[in-house]
This record gives sequence, structure tokens and C-alpha cells, in this order.
Amino acid sequence: MSNQQEITNSSALQLYHAAYRFHYESNDLKEACRLYREIIRHFPDSNESAYAVVQLEKIGAQEALKTLQNSAWQKVIPFIALLISIFSLLIAAAALLLVLEKKREYFTVY
Repeated sequence: MSNQQEITNSSALQLYHAAYRFHYESNDLKEACRLYREIIRHFPDSNESAYAVVQLEKIGAQEALKTLQNSAWQKVIPFIALLISIFSLLIAAAALLLVLEKKREYFTVY
């Protein structure tokens, strides 16, 4: 049976249950999203369509959060820490040079 026949022969509730199982039990987000979209497309006025929209929003938010946590900050924070360390070392070196210059002036006889 093709996907189109499956959708035509199924109710919105049956499709929603299948999508929900793919989403939460199998963790197959691709198939869950496909079924949620099919519910919205074929049964736009059903309660299940509204629930499918909410589930798609949840999946989108979870994926966005994973992307932020895994890629952006994992690479940026060590780089920022390195820059701060280098800047701190430069300030310490400049302060040491100033102290040495003051001592040299103090001990220089005119």
C-alpha cells in the first residue's frame, strides 16, 4: 500500500497515534514529521491537525536548542577563554615592564 493510500484509508486520529509513536517511542523524527504534516494537509479542520502543529513546533524547538548547545557555544566559549587569557598575559607583561622601568629610573644615577 502506498503512503497516499495509507493516508486516504486512515483517520486523523490513527495517523496522529502513528506519528506520536514514531516521535516518542521510536525517536524517528523524520517519519513523525512526515505524518504530522500529512495530518495537517489532509485533515486541516481536525483536532489532530492542531495537535500535529504543536508537535512539529516542539520538534523544531528541540532541534534548534540542540544545534545551539552542540555547535555554537561548544566552539565559541574555548575561543573566548583563549582570547581572555592572552589579553590577561599582555596586561601582566605590560605591568611588569612598567614596574621594571620605575625601578630602573629609581636606581639610575644622574
